[in-house]
Amino acid sequence: MATNKNTSYRYRIIDNCLKNTARKWTLNDLIGTISEKLEEDFGIYKGVGKRTVQDDIRIMRSMPPMGFDAPIICTDGHYSYDDPNYSINNSPLNEKDINKLKEAISLFRQFESIPLFEELSGMMLKIEGKLHTDSANNRKIIDFEKVENAKGTIFIKPLYKSIKDKQVVEVNYRPFGSNENLPMLIHPYLLKEYNNRWFLIGFNDKLEKMSHLALDRILSISESGIAFKKSGQFNESLYFNNILGITLPENAKTETIQLHFTPNRAPYIKTKPIHPSQKTITEDETGLYIQLELIINPELISHLLSFGKDIHILKPDNLRSEIHAILSESLKKNK
Repeated sequence: MATNKNTSYRYRIIDNCLKNTARKWTLNDLIGTISEKLEEDFGIYKGVGKRTVQDDIRIMRSMPPMGFDAPIICTDGHYSYDDPNYSINNSPLNEKDINKLKEAISLFRQFESIPLFEELSGMMLKIEGKLHTDSANNRKIIDFEKVENAKGTIFIKPLYKSIKDKQVVEVNYRPFGSNENLPMLIHPYLLKEYNNRWFLIGFNDKLEKMSHLALDRILSISESGIAFKKSGQFNESLYFNNILGITLPENAKTETIQLHFTPNRAPYIKTKPIHPSQKTITEDETGLYIQLELIINPELISHLLSFGKDIHILKPDNLRSEIHAILSESLKKNK
């Protein structure tokens, strides 16, 4: 197909004219309509020539990929489509385009639990109908990590709406290790996924500070009718800059963390950094030395423990001590 913007635009004008069967279209009629539209929409006042429109019609009649195989006929000096139901917008996609759309649909359907998918599902069905394909029967090529039927995902849709509409929600919450339900008013700011779990980040009215709530610990939510307020403590582009995961400890400060990894683990750490702040200090036959600028939180500690014997905490001392205490306790329990 032609790539020139005005050329493509002229094809669409000609197509719209010929679809209007209530009128007979001469070449001069087409030239006049195209010139008017170009002036109106693009500020092009020089109009369009007879030869240009004749070439457009010739190309539209030609076969893909240059043209549309459009059934344009000329009878007694009047142009029309031989098929009154034809439009260049009905032209079939080529096989390459169809396969790419099938792949995109198959990939996108892995996010069905996200509210945005529901908003686009009608469009997806239309595309699938045009392709005459059932994407469920296509072989999956890309598979994202996810937990099927994870608890709490039923709250994603209503919380998404509350954030979008700036509605304060009353949340009935039960933390792990507690038998009591905690009612709270939350000004919701963000839904965030971490390690296959969903969290709500918002301002807690009672505590007067930011809270992060695991959706799998929420028992119910409802609209409160209270006026929404935006907290100065939260900037989604900065809030997670200096932490790994979700938890931002109160009054915590960023610390310089230095770690050593064994030679076997080093390639994995280099190709999949722990955090964007990661910098290589040095690398030699003993392994990889890196530095991070992070706030120490439970997610960071859990992640560092996952490296087992391949990691050595060099600094800070408080992190070394905490990791040592956890491993010592674990060793006692697993003798």
